[in-house]
Amino acid sequence: MSDRPSAWPTVRPLAVAALLTASALATTRAADPSLDATWRSASLVVDGSTADWPALQRVDNGPMVGVANDNDAVYLAVASNDPTIRQQLATGLVVWFDPSERQAQTFGVRLEGLAAEPLPGATPTAAVGDSLAAAPAPHALDSFDLLGPGKSQRRLIEQTDTVGIHLASGMEDRSVVYELKLPLAKSDATPYAIDATSGATVLLGLETPADPKIRRHSELDNPMSTDPYVIDPYGGYFGPMMPTRGPKPPKDEHVKPMKLVWVQVHLAAGH
Repeated sequence: MSDRPSAWPTVRPLAVAALLTASALATTRAADPSLDATWRSASLVVDGSTADWPALQRVDNGPMVGVANDNDAVYLAVASNDPTIRQQLATGLVVWFDPSERQAQTFGVRLEGLAAEPLPGATPTAAVGDSLAAAPAPHALDSFDLLGPGKSQRRLIEQTDTVGIHLASGMEDRSVVYELKLPLAKSDATPYAIDATSGATVLLGLETPADPKIRRHSELDNPMSTDPYVIDPYGGYFGPMMPTRGPKPPKDEHVKPMKLVWVQVHLAAGH
């Protein structure tokens, strides 16, 4: 029998833990939903309707999603007539694209919702589901919030067509629908882009905006201030909120934000 010690005891516990962690991450990533994008047809336009989409695929337990692309842009449709998901989508939609496939939240867009939002400090007069009865028909959107690249960074972008981005939303056949066209590569004409090419694999993240929170006096730079603000999870202020007295307004507990879900998207190769 050899006196040479076995190689196994020399493996450090830290290295074993690292291997186990890597294996767990690989298993989690393998379980992520995936979509194969189709090549964009000439009839596909961003108008807030899914009529020109051949098919949409449900992602996990979330909305129906369709992805198409050409050599210049990615086209995305997100829709649902499920009562719960429809109410979530009615509050707005946040879309992330990550070409690094690391679930990085460095390039995102936030679209305004279909349901009318009460002013900061105001008491809601109707549930989200009730307000959808007056939701607009499919129509183009002329502004959105650009999210990233830093954490909690947000910038309002207006006149979207001048930067090569097209957005639309609306109600169609009892479904809430969002459509987007986002450039693949940056240029002088398209300064905000996914930074990918046709045929590449990217991660698509979908969620709905979190509820705004009231910044308490103790959290302000000046605790003696009488003007608390309603703040947004992505940074910035919605504006000064008038101090209110009495009981807090009732909360619509059944409408909770849709949690972030990541989808692996295989873009169609160039023609």
